[in-house]
Amino acid sequence: MGLLALASCGSNSDSTVEGAQLKVYPIPDEIGPDEVKAGTFTVCKSAPEADGQPFTMNTTYVVATEPPIVSVPTVDLRDGECEDVFVTSSGGGPDQVTIEEIVPEGWESPPVLEVYTRDANGNVFKDPHEPATTVTGITDFGKDGCLVIFVNMKEPVDPFCGDGNIDEGETCDPPGQPEGQPNECRENCTFCGDGNVDPTEECDDGNNEPGDGCDPFCNVERGDQGCTPGYYKQSHHLCEWEYDPDDLFDDVFMVDAPGNDTLLQALSNGGGGETAFQRHAVAALLNAANGGVFFKYSSDEVKAVVQEAYMTGAFEELKYLLERANTAGCPLNNCRGKANGRR
Repeated sequence: MGLLALASCGSNSDSTVEGAQLKVYPIPDEIGPDEVKAGTFTVCKSAPEADGQPFTMNTTYVVATEPPIVSVPTVDLRDGECEDVFVTSSGGGPDQVTIEEIVPEGWESPPVLEVYTRDANGNVFKDPHEPATTVTGITDFGKDGCLVIFVNMKEPVDPFCGDGNIDEGETCDPPGQPEGQPNECRENCTFCGDGNVDPTEECDDGNNEPGDGCDPFCNVERGDQGCTPGYYKQSHHLCEWEYDPDDLFDDVFMVDAPGNDTLLQALSNGGGGETAFQRHAVAALLNAANGGVFFKYSSDEVKAVVQEAYMTGAFEELKYLLERANTAGCPLNNCRGKANGRR
């Protein structure tokens, strides 16, 4: 609502105005007859979020003379300030005063109003009024007076990365800020070490300690452990398998190898070349899938090596790659009390 006429600030809505005697003082803690002065129109500003920002008020006086005197001065008020913008002269009135606030960009409009009026008997009461940017009231020497508090709040802003607040989906803010997290806050308001695996991370274990499988830069650490084909093919070590020994080699690795062997058969076959490669491919896959082995490659990386070998025929070269990882040192120990066999 843009315009509000305050009939309760005076009994004559046809009255007109005079000059002003201005002074600035703090908003009173309590509003009573001493604060709502007879014959005076007082304006106050409440804007706790303004941080010293001034708010401009256009004040129009229409003084009850023949002909009427009209004046339109401007005043600036800051949070917590009041100003007597108009005082009716001795023996004058009733006079009309209109205050229009120019609401700055980024602030809710219209502002909330707190309106106090004083009647001819000196009684002060608070009037309920809707929000408005413009207020009109009446003053009369020794009688009617008004005090209006314009209460301004900033417009709500949707949360965004960079607003300085850690909003939903963020673990830091603003970007570039190192305080409070072990790594720099990224442009999407997350950081390596926040415990959330983001698209640019291979892992995030909630810390930046090396040697725990996820390095300080959120890359999966490549391990220095591995068990050989000879370990996994033994019947009393089948409990260490995270795959069914009867799974087909071709199905698991998504290749077309001759023989249609199972994983256990491929692991157990003797010979060199492609057969030796298959042995180390199966062992490498079992190492990568076993949580007790800090292996150099992931399961997907092992499968990618096997697929490359079958596309290029580089069995010997890629076998040595997997063999070095499989012979790094086996941490497993006879199934650690597991039931023997996965089948």
